[in-house]
Amino acid sequence: VFFQGGNSTLRAHLKTLSSRLEEFSFARSPFYSADEAENQLRPLAPVFAAMEDDGPVGVVLPGHAAFLDGITSFLIRGCRERGKSWRVYDGVSSFDSLIRSLGLDLCGSGIQLADASAVLKGWPLDPRQPAMLFRPAAPFLPDGKTPARVLRLLLRRLREDYPAKHPTFLVSCFSGDGDQAAEFPLSALPRKARWIESHHATLLIAARKTLAPARGPLP
Repeated sequence: VFFQGGNSTLRAHLKTLSSRLEEFSFARSPFYSADEAENQLRPLAPVFAAMEDDGPVGVVLPGHAAFLDGITSFLIRGCRERGKSWRVYDGVSSFDSLIRSLGLDLCGSGIQLADASAVLKGWPLDPRQPAMLFRPAAPFLPDGKTPARVLRLLLRRLREDYPAKHPTFLVSCFSGDGDQAAEFPLSALPRKARWIESHHATLLIAARKTLAPARGPLP
């Protein structure tokens, strides 16, 4: 059984289920650039080696394996290339947990969902609807780009649509954290890098009540 490193709760639980446990990890957050596909597959080499040597293997990932997790896509691709069969089991995603913890009712109103990397690359947001941005500190961290630097870039992009004091929230995606959330003005986003990383947080931007020009002096 293989699992992605960094989640101590998952590690402790899996040890009670299997004595043959192996951890894999990535040097930085993977799966933001299709051009880096081959490099991203390297940490998964032991998984494919085990398929050839030992037969069936399992890969355990937090949340839903098909929700904002490129590992699943690369594993499926690797199985196809090797002529191996596979099965993906459903799980509870971070989005499911956020709907519960925030008390969102999506029947009467809409909400925008996006990976922060897509927003940085130009994906448009509608300020009239709330927006939920996943992995806000991790998009395609190129050389020299720290999470705080990425958040400054994201802030610059969001200031095109929202004022500096616009209400913004960070909500923990770790179920073990309970309903932890932090509220702050949008302009403070770059100072939240450590909290985002430690809580695997998602960024929630409230809908704008008015659509007056948002652009002003950047903080």
